Amino acid sequence: MLVTQQFPTEDLYIYEEPTFSSAKACITFVQAEAHGLVLGASEAYQGRGVDNIYCAEEKALKRLLEEMHNATGNVAI
Repeated sequence: MLVTQQFPTEDLYIYEEPTFSSAKACITFVQAEAHGLVLGASEAYQGRGVDNIYCAEEKALKRLLEEMHNATGNVAI
């Protein structure tokens, strides 16, 4: 799961746990726990707001992070 402010120009907050066996299971979890997920990401980023929560497969997330890294040079992401 990842939480974003205004992708791709803002930070991403990635939840590595829990993991899910399907996208449907992830979406169900996010719907039930959205408040806590947003609160956790917001606290990690000193109170900044959260625009979106996405469920993503690990391979797709790795590709996204690689593309973001390539687009920003050596800027930490």
